[in-house]
Amino acid sequence: MSATVSAKWFTRFKQSRIDSQYLTNMIEATEFFTKWAFGPVAQGFNAMLQDMHRIASAGGYTGHTNRSDNHSPLVSVAGQFRGMNKESWRPLLKKKWFATLHDDDGLDIWPELDAINLQELHHLVNRDDGYELHLPHERNVPMFLTAMAETMSKLKDRFSVSALANYIQYFVVGHPFERVNFSVCMAQVNAVLWNYGYEPIYHEYLDFECFVYDCDVIKNIVNDKLKRRQDA
Repeated sequence: MSATVSAKWFTRFKQSRIDSQYLTNMIEATEFFTKWAFGPVAQGFNAMLQDMHRIASAGGYTGHTNRSDNHSPLVSVAGQFRGMNKESWRPLLKKKWFATLHDDDGLDIWPELDAINLQELHHLVNRDDGYELHLPHERNVPMFLTAMAETMSKLKDRFSVSALANYIQYFVVGHPFERVNFSVCMAQVNAVLWNYGYEPIYHEYLDFECFVYDCDVIKNIVNDKLKRRQDA
C-alpha cells in the first residue's frame, strides 16, 4: 500500500508541510489497518484499534500537523482507551475550539449556538472565548467501541456512505483515546475509501462537524467530500 499512500491522506487541507514522524507513523498505521480490514488477519476490533493507535502514537506524536512543538509524553498511554489510564494521564473531559476558525472562504464555520446536545452524551457551550466541548463520560467508551465495531464489520463487506458517516461520528464523539483519535479515524476512512475505488478525502473540519450535526448531515458532508475529490 505504501506506493499509493501519500500525505494528502492525513491532512485537513492542502498543506505545505507535514511532520515527517507523523507521516511515517500514519502510513504504517494505515497499512496495518488495511491488512486487518481487507486481509486474512484474525484479530478483534478493539485489539486492532489499540495496536493501530500505538503505531500512530510512536515517538509521543500527538497528531497535530502544523506545529513544531507537537511531541508529548504520549507513549506511556498509547493504545489505552480513555478511562483505563487515570494514573498516567488525566482524562480529557473537555477542551475548547475557538470560534475564530474559518473555512477556505473566510466564513465562520460555527453555527450560532448557545448550547447543543446530541444523543444526550456530549454538549457544546458557547463561551466568550469559544465553544467549550464536554466529551461523553469515559464510562460510555465501551458503548461507542461496540457501535464502531459493528459498523466497521459492515464496511468490510460492503461500502455504504451512511455506514461510513456513522463510523466517523461514533469515533469522533466517542473519543476512545486521550489523543490521536481523528488521525486514526481518518486513516481508516481513507483506507476504506481506497479499497472501494474512491479517492481519499481531506479531513477539513469533519471532527468539529460531528459534534455539532447529526448523522444525516454528516452523511451529506461525506457525500460532498467524495464528489469534490472525484471531480478534482
